[in-house]
Amino acid sequence: MNKDYIISIIVPTLNSDRHIATLLDSVREQKFKRCEVIVVDNGSKDKTLKIAKKYKVKIVNSLGNPPQVARQRNLGAKVARGDYLYFMDHDMELSKDFLKHFSEKILIPKYSDIDAWYVPETIISNSKFLSTVRNFEAQFIDGTVVSAARLIKRESFYLTSGYDHKLSSGPADWDLDIQLRLKDFKFAVFDKRVYHHEENLTIKSYIFKKTTYIKGEEIYKKKWRNNKYVYNNIVVKQY
Repeated sequence: MNKDYIISIIVPTLNSDRHIATLLDSVREQKFKRCEVIVVDNGSKDKTLKIAKKYKVKIVNSLGNPPQVARQRNLGAKVARGDYLYFMDHDMELSKDFLKHFSEKILIPKYSDIDAWYVPETIISNSKFLSTVRNFEAQFIDGTVVSAARLIKRESFYLTSGYDHKLSSGPADWDLDIQLRLKDFKFAVFDKRVYHHEENLTIKSYIFKKTTYIKGEEIYKKKWRNNKYVYNNIVVKQY
């Protein structure tokens, strides 16, 4: 194992002061301490950086017009010192003993050679309808073509081309997952969850969010169209 950290948590931010403290608190409350948090900020104008500095996390600045999520994740991976990279969103929260459980899990022989992990999510929403729908959706996707591994061995991540910058407004997660699969890496579903805070999500904003992905989706489809196996067995099934 790396002498510094076992896990590097990489968090892209942009005006994320509503949720970032919840995420950082959930890390600080973990019993397992051999982890680092890297906040990669895309020019926040709110209190995001002020909050992050209070937690003494590593801060990296990512320049350029948003969305820059793919570039932010790659920048975080570049400076990470952990053996595993966990790419979290700013509005996520670790469950109790998540890191301790993972550190113990990877010491078990049959899990030590897993390259990439799918992490189940529990959606937290103020809308009972959206919460029911999103959590119903989430229970079907872990480890399938409509999921994406985000907890990845650093050495395995470096064997890919990283997150595609052109897909920051689209399925960059899916794209990286395909890259990992083409390397014949081993995957598993982790048995601890993260909480995904979507309290501000409405049906209208959810639909708007999905429509912003359209441009990225077309780039993604075009990128893999010539690989018939990937396109027919993964991309087509995803859509």
